[in-house]
Amino acid sequence: MIQLKTNWSMGRLVGMGFFSLIALIALFGALANRRLETIKASTTRIVADSLPGSVFMGQINSILEESQVLIQQHVLTDVDGIKERLNAQITQNLATLERLNSEYEQTISQLQGRDLFARQRSARADYLAKFATVRQLSTAQKNQEAMEIFAGQLKPAYAAYHDAIRKQLDFAQSNGRDAGDQILASVTATEQGILGGVGLVLLVALAVAVLIIRSVGRSLRGVTQELESDADTLFETARQVSTASKSLAQASGEQTSSLSASNATLTEMAAMSKTSAHSAQSAKGIANETRAVADASALDMTEMANAMTEMQNSSREIAKIVATIDEIAFQTNLL
Repeated sequence: MIQLKTNWSMGRLVGMGFFSLIALIALFGALANRRLETIKASTTRIVADSLPGSVFMGQINSILEESQVLIQQHVLTDVDGIKERLNAQITQNLATLERLNSEYEQTISQLQGRDLFARQRSARADYLAKFATVRQLSTAQKNQEAMEIFAGQLKPAYAAYHDAIRKQLDFAQSNGRDAGDQILASVTATEQGILGGVGLVLLVALAVAVLIIRSVGRSLRGVTQELESDADTLFETARQVSTASKSLAQASGEQTSSLSASNATLTEMAAMSKTSAHSAQSAKGIANETRAVADASALDMTEMANAMTEMQNSSREIAKIVATIDEIAFQTNLL
């Protein structure tokens, strides 16, 4: 029986290769997951911090510039109706400015962003205080005094507030660019890792395949040798069986001739048996007739024996008579 002696070795090779591939895939999966976490964190920075910061700071800066223009127009005009209309727009802008700052503060997640926002809030408070003074003087038609404060105090406060907003905007944009660069680097590293991982997996798979092919080759060579040995044994056995078959065929031929002769003999014996049976029937009839004749002869013999007995008795009587006669004759002669 053919036995593969390297099944366990082949099984271990296949198992080791399989688990090696699984381990490599798991390793590269973990690395890819780590890169994805980095991409996710960077994306969160962009979506939740950098992008809102850029949008809010842009809107705040626009409203600040518009409000600065409105307060300047408010100081320069003497028409009460225009002042009232400008006051309404200024009030609306200041409310919007407060709302935007409050909403933006909720999106800040980094320490540097909070520090910049604190400085911007301090600059805004100083600016709004001087803005209110100018607005109050202008509303009271103290335009000259309002203009002096506008030029000497509000403009520097505006510049400081604008600079704080610009720094906050630059930080948000820089933070977004850094997050984008991290995303790009993570994506590039992930692509390289995937390519390297695929290459390494292919190499390991190729190495395992080569080992398996070699092991299978050795197994096949062993099987081939065993097959050749078994084939030789089978050929010798077949030759012996062929010789035995020829002998059996010859013996079968002789036995067939003997059987033919035996068949003829049995046929003759059957014919003789039939004749013997017929003769036996005839002999049985003759025997029955003979028995009847014998029975009759026995009866006659019995009667003849009885007659002979009577004849013997008569002979004795006759002998006695003859003896008497002889005696008488003898005596007569004597006489």
